[in-house]
Amino acid sequence: MTTAVERTEQADVADSSAYRTFLKIDESADVIERVAEQFSSWLREKNWDPAIARSGSHTDADRELLVLHHHSSEGVAFRARLIEQSPQGQWRTQLTAFSPSRGSSWVAPSVSNSEGRYVAVPRIAAYLLDTLPVRDGESPLSSSARLVGAGDDVETVLESVCDPDRQGLFLVAATSALDIDFEVFRKRVDRWTLEVRGLAQVVVLTPDATETMREAFGPSHAVRPWTLRTFQPDADPAVEEDGLRHKFLSTQRLATDNQRAIAKLRGRVARRHASRRTAPEGFTRIDRALARLEDSATRCAECAPASHGARRSLRGSTRRGDRPDDHRACARKLEDRATDADPRSGGEHNGLGDRSDRSGEDRPGHRRSDRSQPQGDCGRRRTRT
Repeated sequence: MTTAVERTEQADVADSSAYRTFLKIDESADVIERVAEQFSSWLREKNWDPAIARSGSHTDADRELLVLHHHSSEGVAFRARLIEQSPQGQWRTQLTAFSPSRGSSWVAPSVSNSEGRYVAVPRIAAYLLDTLPVRDGESPLSSSARLVGAGDDVETVLESVCDPDRQGLFLVAATSALDIDFEVFRKRVDRWTLEVRGLAQVVVLTPDATETMREAFGPSHAVRPWTLRTFQPDADPAVEEDGLRHKFLSTQRLATDNQRAIAKLRGRVARRHASRRTAPEGFTRIDRALARLEDSATRCAECAPASHGARRSLRGSTRRGDRPDDHRACARKLEDRATDADPRSGGEHNGLGDRSDRSGEDRPGHRRSDRSQPQGDCGRRRTRT
């Protein structure tokens, strides 16, 4: 039996610097209001408190904000994009949320830098994780590592690793009763996985839970004590060769490598994986509707009153408007489109944009399992005697 140790070299930086994720939300009640509230609170931390209850654009020194609200027969969509200029380049933070008439809501935060700088986990993403019941497949996502003991908790972890609906990475840190102080190791796991919040699930197994996982999964998919293993989607312990896909950081690497370097490597792996992730159902349709609304909002921004001075439009041009009445009429049209447009009607729709908290790496595209029955501990328990 062979297991794959993770190589030291980093992932392609071009795929792993931006922060992008999709968060599925268990409930739909007041999701848009709660997401907008967190975004507004985050803006206030930046000493800016624009009105975001209605669609519109706002400027303040070297930053621009576009807010879109879109109502249709499918549900309610919200997008906010903040663009900030800095000596480190342009930072773009975008937050898109959708609450359907039926089914699960979702929110998609995205942060990037025009010069390809690494984006740390944005505070707005952490706030969403802490305030909304978000999931990946059947597993809850949290902003910190979960401690898992023997019993039902570890059984849930085994099922989550094998869950065919899981799209993100699943990081498992294992322990034993010997050699290393458990609490010291657990705190270091928090540091090593600091940059995967919102992008991956992280658990720390107690010694008993580590042994339970070894017995259930077998040597190919077990996690050795005092190592950190990254499980890709569609893990199947019933297939020994599948174990090669799920890399681990050895005890020696964890003990000798710089902790910040480990955290950034984990972050890049998770960001590249997230960049290839399948979007939620209906995302493309909603995104196009919001993009059409964004075009309308951009035209509206270009007819802003002269009292605002020379304003850069969201497309980068500088225009002076001298007709306030035109601006008000444009704003009314934007509100009408946001209220009446239906993404399925073929009519004109609405969209919004993005910014960055200066703050990614490996993620294969999600493959739906074509096996007729769940695999995993999962498969091992059903297919092996």
